[in-house]
Amino acid sequence: MNIYDIAKEAGVSISTVSRVLNNKTNVRADTRKKVELVLEKHNYAPSSIARGLVSKSLDTVGILTIDIRVPHYAETAYILERELYKLGYNAILCNTGGKPENGIDYITTLMQTGVRGIILIGSVFQNKYIETSLINSFSNVPFIVMNSQLHADNIYSVMFNQERGVALCLDHLAEKGHRDILYVQDAETFSGANKASAFIKLSEERGVADAASRLFKTSRGAVGGREVIDRIIESGQSFTAIVFGDDLTAIGGMQRLHELRFKIPDNVAIIGWNNTKSSTLCVPYLTTVDNQNEMIGVISVKLLENVLAGGKVSRNISIDSSLIVRDST
Repeated sequence: MNIYDIAKEAGVSISTVSRVLNNKTNVRADTRKKVELVLEKHNYAPSSIARGLVSKSLDTVGILTIDIRVPHYAETAYILERELYKLGYNAILCNTGGKPENGIDYITTLMQTGVRGIILIGSVFQNKYIETSLINSFSNVPFIVMNSQLHADNIYSVMFNQERGVALCLDHLAEKGHRDILYVQDAETFSGANKASAFIKLSEERGVADAASRLFKTSRGAVGGREVIDRIIESGQSFTAIVFGDDLTAIGGMQRLHELRFKIPDNVAIIGWNNTKSSTLCVPYLTTVDNQNEMIGVISVKLLENVLAGGKVSRNISIDSSLIVRDST
């Protein structure tokens, strides 16, 4: 049992339970007695972590990501931490390593510390196990989910408009005269699946009959980008342009194409995704979809602040994208 369970059973707020635990005087006698009875009933004692953070517990927000080594996630975590700090919140960063059970363990630990809210970075948390756990076990704390959707009363989403990003890529390439366009999906996530589906849908709307056959899958990163180029060539599929789901994957693809004597963009145009710093650390500079990472981070923190303040908020916020055109197209 944690502080949220105590608050629920006593019919009071978590801040009231915290004040009782810390012997604050600004609690009515009858309310204090009600909380104390629940505490005694369950023989409740705060965890050592919670005791150490109790003075700060109401000023702490948890941040969860799958792999802090991924540049896009690292940048997002930095933005969130800075924005939270401006508002007076401490941030606890947790790295799940891609295992759903680790995500639940970290969320449980964050709850025990008394966090006011949790922000999930990326659609890697689109998982029925986690979704069910969030709904059933952690309904007292708001969750802000970035670039994904989970369905519960305490969950709010800030999403990048994936279809808009794909449309910008296809329109730009069409203006350059490209008709044989491929898409490389490098993540089995909510976001990755949305982009792939948008590619097929929008390609078909533009008259491409075999759009599904123009979708290739690989792992995220330079190695995955290199590997998928070999499979594309072996498949015999014609192409003059490739859109990748991530900048690093696109850069790996460009490296392999260079080795195979393709000239970029003369023989094949390349577009990446996320507008990371690596997109200007390659030759040629990479055209990429800008998913407004900083804006999404700022809006996510603002949304959490408004939820905690009890204000009227939108449950799902969509952010438009832009295309940064550089030398690879």
